[in-house]
Amino acid sequence: MSVECDQGNLISIVVSESSDGMAAITRALNQTDSALPTPPDIQEHFITAHRIRGAAVLYGYGGIAALSERLEALCKRAAHIPDHAWPQAVGVMRETEGALEIRTVG
Repeated sequence: MSVECDQGNLISIVVSESSDGMAAITRALNQTDSALPTPPDIQEHFITAHRIRGAAVLYGYGGIAALSERLEALCKRAAHIPDHAWPQAVGVMRETEGALEIRTVG
């Protein structure tokens, strides 16, 4: 097996895992009952955002890495965001998630 083939398989796996992770983050941010997610709902996705950022850095996708880093930081700090600022923080996370989706799908 050639190195290119192995790298191609690895990239496919990373893209698949990132897609699954982004879908989970999207579901958490956009709950079906139109309610805002709770900080624990969001904080658990810190690792997912971290993994997406790591894959983006590894393969040289700087824009995706920067957006993922922003989402990662917001997820990590979710429990410490004051209640009065939570709706705005969720809005920022939704915008970031939407920008990531455009960059990874488009």
